[in-house]
Amino acid sequence: MYQVFASDIESVQFRHGIIYFIHKNGKADDIRLLHIEKKKEFLIGMKDWLEKNNISLNPESKQHFEEFLLK
Repeated sequence: MYQVFASDIESVQFRHGIIYFIHKNGKADDIRLLHIEKKKEFLIGMKDWLEKNNISLNPESKQHFEEFLLK
């Protein structure tokens, strides 16, 4: 496991319960919600972190985020 810094992230995508971090160097990392016990709390924190660091989510990913938060 290692740290991911906002300055290294180009964009973030969210689909099928997986958050993909697309790095500026073209590589990607993912976090699978399957392995997270408190999904809602995690997603709220992740959304706040993304907004605070001005990291973009495409419209489809924003919709998936909202759907998961409503569960």
